Amino acid sequence: MSKLVQRLQRVSDGAPQQPLGFARPAAPERFLPLVLIALVTNPSDKVTSTVIKNGAEFVIVPFEPGASRARPKAPVGIGKTPWGIRADGVSEAHHEQLKSAGCDFIVIDSEATPIRLLGDEDVGAIAAVATDTEDRALRAIDGLPYEAALVNVEPADTLTVRTMLEYSAVATGLGQNLLVPASPKWRREEFEQLRDAGFAGIVVSVGTAADAEALVGVKDAIEEIPARSRRREDRPRARVSQLNVSPEVQPGPPEEPDDDPDDGEDEDY
Repeated sequence: MSKLVQRLQRVSDGAPQQPLGFARPAAPERFLPLVLIALVTNPSDKVTSTVIKNGAEFVIVPFEPGASRARPKAPVGIGKTPWGIRADGVSEAHHEQLKSAGCDFIVIDSEATPIRLLGDEDVGAIAAVATDTEDRALRAIDGLPYEAALVNVEPADTLTVRTMLEYSAVATGLGQNLLVPASPKWRREEFEQLRDAGFAGIVVSVGTAADAEALVGVKDAIEEIPARSRRREDRPRARVSQLNVSPEVQPGPPEEPDDDPDDGEDEDY
């Protein structure tokens, strides 16, 4: 199974797996409450190694099948960090070449990708989903053998309520193993809201060495997320006073006179 998919499932489940049988349980595994992924738009040895040093658990690099005839290979500076690609579409030949190069997952923007590629156990398939996708299409995507989904949107410097509602609408339609683009300017409050909304990871775009250095602030902010946040059901709710309409105090309709002669005594004439 893809290492990224395993990591996302671990976050979605909320707890590390424990050994079966009578084996002594291991010490609890510590991991970030959100998976931190760097999208390196201009891969270089320096930038890639810097994002890894500053906390990126996974790296995404762009892939353009027609840009070069050379076989795909691992990004420079990647070391042992799992990596994946983002592309408009992937052919079967390129999929096999990427797999041989050690690619762990693919983020697919196009619907032209052969459906059989989504079932590969070694390379995770992630659907890129726009925020304006209709509910019917979301349900259809959720029924396909994708192993995760990425909200396909450019993040703003400020996470607003409107944007959060758009993210949450996608999350509601797709279930778990959800990724969302994030700005390096966001802080603990924004990341906590994403975690509470059901997202398992964030993707931060990195184009320069300065962007790579800024990633350490994102990791620090994620580490500040409390283990238990104040869920919506725990928050006090506004109470609206209602009129007392209980039958004990609410007068009923006036009684009708009884005109049935059978119910009374016989009168003498």
